[in-house]
Amino acid sequence: MELSSVCLYRAASGNPQRMWHSASATVFRLRQPFPRSVVLDNEVVSAINLVPTEGIMRLLKHAAVCAVLVVAVTAAATGSEISDRLDELDRLHFQDKHMEAYEQAESLLEEPHFHDTEEARLVKRQARAMMGYVELHYHADKMEDNEARSLLNDAEDYAAEAIELHPELGDAYFWKASAIGLGGRIRGVLSSLFRARTMRGHLEDTLERDHEHLEAHFVLAMLYDKLPGSPLSFGDDQRAVSLARRAYDLHEEAYASGELPIRYNSVISGLALRLWARDWDRKERDTHHQELTQQYHQAETALERSYYYEGSVEFEPISDREEARRLLTDLLEDLEAIQDPTLRERNDLGHVRERAQAWGIE
Repeated sequence: MELSSVCLYRAASGNPQRMWHSASATVFRLRQPFPRSVVLDNEVVSAINLVPTEGIMRLLKHAAVCAVLVVAVTAAATGSEISDRLDELDRLHFQDKHMEAYEQAESLLEEPHFHDTEEARLVKRQARAMMGYVELHYHADKMEDNEARSLLNDAEDYAAEAIELHPELGDAYFWKASAIGLGGRIRGVLSSLFRARTMRGHLEDTLERDHEHLEAHFVLAMLYDKLPGSPLSFGDDQRAVSLARRAYDLHEEAYASGELPIRYNSVISGLALRLWARDWDRKERDTHHQELTQQYHQAETALERSYYYEGSVEFEPISDREEARRLLTDLLEDLEAIQDPTLRERNDLGHVRERAQAWGIE
């Protein structure tokens, strides 16, 4: 047996979760919803077959050599190199190259030099890649429901693993919530209602660890907007708008500073949608703003301040729907001006045009 085979066996047998990652990578590339247990069993069998009975002594003989190789790889991987690799995965994410990002993260995880925090950040990016891939292709009608559900289950598992490795990594809770949310929408209304509180809990966990998490504010706003109010659920139009406005302001700041390399058009349209649904006229906006200002200043936590965020900003003397129309009109003009749109931008333009037509915007 080759020395590389011995080291491969030691690495795989020492970390069963990595074995599942390898199997899941194959499923993701093939875009096939294979049962997780079947794939895992096949991978385990393949690994075991690498070591025949008479090879056990040779495995032990080469253990020290493997250990030396691991130490050498560990020494070669500096903190700067790891940071550069994570930055590359983020670049691929913003370019919607989710499958490539997933495979690069999987390849990096096969290297035995990461501690738990670094491994959690990589696994979290795998969850993000799966989630981004499903979101992009499912909304473009390029993915069937069963395939989307299978990949979303995997994304949820990756996020859970990242949380276990690094419980203070707020982004991991966000991607777990996102996988739950999209999975629920695909399964139907009852599934969405059933898992809504779990999803909200993960989003609040995110914001407790990262008070300025843009995407968590956005998704939480959508959750409060889409769900029915008491007693069926916890939907709340006012909280939905405050959270959406907080997401919008964080987005504009990040994009203007260059921290965010692309525009999240859904954040802009999201605020417009939440405003349209709340539908306060000018007088109601003025009256409620005074109440929100008081509630904002009385809030004891960052999360509570996000729920009453509108109390910290000045309202224009217009109605909710006037503001919504203005936001959507500007977004429509920006999207129509793009010369070579990406798949995501084409999806966004289609949704914005449909909404503009419904609102009487020409």
